[in-house]
Amino acid sequence: MRFILKGDNRCMALAKEAKAQLQVELALGRFGEQVRSVLLRFSPGPPNRGPATQCCQVTVDIKPKRVRVEHTDVDLKVAIDRALAKAERSIARLLATPRGGAKVVPLTQPAAPERPKRSARVG
Repeated sequence: MRFILKGDNRCMALAKEAKAQLQVELALGRFGEQVRSVLLRFSPGPPNRGPATQCCQVTVDIKPKRVRVEHTDVDLKVAIDRALAKAERSIARLLATPRGGAKVVPLTQPAAPERPKRSARVG
């Protein structure tokens, strides 16, 4: 798994302090060889949410497709955790579907045939 961090100096310092690479390995490690690369991009959040917000965008390249999610929070560690949780759920959902993209619906078992009702015996 190739790991890439991008962002300005302040965001990068915060990301290294939050141990971003370890968080990625813990969150996406279960997908093993299927994950080609992970890109974490950090930026200041939108100005309408306040000057202290941080945005974490996660882009994961897996063999058939690419997953891109983001989360914005005041605490960069929380933003990383939640963005990785979203990415983990998206990858699991993507890998659970066949390559055609159609969801597999399990067949339900046919109902058991009804037993004939016994008539009540009269004495």
